[in-house]
Formats: sequence, C-alpha cells, structure tokens
Amino acid sequence: MADSLRPSDVTALRLRELRKRRDLTVQQVVDALKDLGVTELSASVITNLELGRRDGSGRRRMALEELIALAYVLDVPPLELLAPLGQDIKVTILPGLEVEPYELRNWLTGTGRLENRPTPDNPEGMRFWNISSEPIRLYDRFTETSKNLHQADLERRTAEKVGDPQRIQTTRTAYADALQAWAEALNQMRTAGMKPPAYVPKWAEDALDFGFLSSQS
Repeated sequence: MADSLRPSDVTALRLRELRKRRDLTVQQVVDALKDLGVTELSASVITNLELGRRDGSGRRRMALEELIALAYVLDVPPLELLAPLGQDIKVTILPGLEVEPYELRNWLTGTGRLENRPTPDNPEGMRFWNISSEPIRLYDRFTETSKNLHQADLERRTAEKVGDPQRIQTTRTAYADALQAWAEALNQMRTAGMKPPAYVPKWAEDALDFGFLSSQS
C-alpha cells in the first residue's frame, strides 16, 4: 500500500532527493540562495526542512516563498516538490482526504477538480470551477498555438529562402492556418481581460492584415 504523506512531508523528501540528484551539498544550496538575496535559509534550516526536524517554534515546514526559491536554485518545476508523478505515495491534503500525486497536480494546474467536495457538487459548482480555471486554459491554448505558429513561420521563411514555389504555397497556407488559431487564442485572452505573454509583433501585424485579430494591444 502506498504511503500517505502530508504536503510538507512530500516537499521535504523531494527537496532532499532532488538536491542529491543535482549533486549539491546543503551549503552549496545555501550559498546559491544567498547570491539571490535569500538569507533566511541557513544550512540548519534546510536540514530541518529535509528531515522534518523541530526547531524552536515546532516542526519546521516549508513556506511558499521558500519552496519557490529552492525550486529555482535546484532548477526544477515547483510542482516536482509538491506533486511528484510516478511516486508510490498518496498526499493527505486534508484530514481524511488522500489524493494521488497526479490528482493533486491536475488540481494545482487547474486541469481537474478534486472529488469529495465539501460543497454540493451541482451545476453551479462546476460553473464556478470552469470560470475560475478558464485563465489557465486560455493561457495554455495561447502557449500551444504560439509554438505551432513559430514552427509554421520558420518553415514558411525557410521555403521562401529556398525558392520552391510549391513549397512556398504550402507553407504559406500552413502559416495562415496557424496564425488564425493563434489570433483566436489571443482574442479570447483579451476578451477575458487577460494580459498575454510577449509575442512576435509581426504575427499581430499579419493577423490584423488577415482580419483575424479583433484589435491590437
């Protein structure tokens, strides 16, 4: 049977495991944190975090700011400290509520709700979940369409350099299709009042010329 651990226990185990995998000593992590201006995490504090030892105020647990700083220094996704996939464990997020790491990860990333809701699981509850998680879906779609557009743009420009008329036509059509999907994602983000990540200005210019963008930010 899989062990059930609290989130703080999971982060402690993963911190130690990932630090050793990076072949870093505790002191090296401390020095790297100090270079970033994080001075409250001493060698003894990190050791307490990794081993779950008690300090003067009780068991030392990892604060959110500390988790982010440590993930940055270790160069790992913060989710790997919270919800490691492929581990034979369960995470106790509330008394009596255990979830698999993938369930916790889906919840944290807005791609899946957790079961056993304390409020009635009715259409109104699902509607609120969909509204609150919509920015995540819109951002993910924008990111995916941006990757596709970047590839289509690269292939189009390469074809134009080669000078093959048939290949130019094919890649231009693919670019237009990718551009339309990207512009639709951008339009949806704007409609939702979201600020999109930085993008290639030429894409917006082309999208406006094609009539794909509703307006230019």
